[in-house]
Amino acid sequence: MTTLEQVLRSTTGLRAAALADANGLVLETSGEVEAESLCALVAMSKPVLERAADLLGLGALSDWSFTYHTGALFVCTKADGSFVTVQGAATRNPEITLSKLVQTAGEPR
Repeated sequence: MTTLEQVLRSTTGLRAAALADANGLVLETSGEVEAESLCALVAMSKPVLERAADLLGLGALSDWSFTYHTGALFVCTKADGSFVTVQGAATRNPEITLSKLVQTAGEPR
């Protein structure tokens, strides 16, 4: 079982995952996902979110999520700048889901 398959099985409601380099180039996928578009979106969003975190004094951006009415997007960044992004159902506790994903897909910091 690949790491991405383990990620998808770590929490109920997760549908698809993709691993990409820091520039958004897709390296691996699992599940049904438009990986190129998703990873490009994450790679383009990261500098903006990093700037916002800096302006708010929140420290370095590493792992983040967006939850919306019909779903959720989770991003776990690795030490080399690559990232795993996961799509799933909307959840009441996105912090717990993100924490599980980091444990499964991320690297110790």
